[in-house]
Amino acid sequence: LMGGGEADSSPLNALLAISRELPKRFPVEMSDVTINSSGVRLTGEADSFATVDEMKNALARGHEFGAIDVIHAKATNDGKVDFQLRLSFKDAVAGSG
Repeated sequence: LMGGGEADSSPLNALLAISRELPKRFPVEMSDVTINSSGVRLTGEADSFATVDEMKNALARGHEFGAIDVIHAKATNDGKVDFQLRLSFKDAVAGSG
């Protein structure tokens, strides 16, 4: 069990929230999704820096995550952008202070 027993912080709810908030046919390819008790780390490739920002903003509009940080965003040789986002569960953000 994850998220200190909070049903809202389950891995399934996290994946559903991400899927619900991101537009269909969004130009990103996820290479890794890691979920733990404090949140989610998304690693992947986007078509531009603007797409990474758009993804962050779309996820921020939802209600599952408290803090969303772009940990890494770097242009690749083929013109795409490797990125890593950290999404903290709201209960983890509230409990950290």
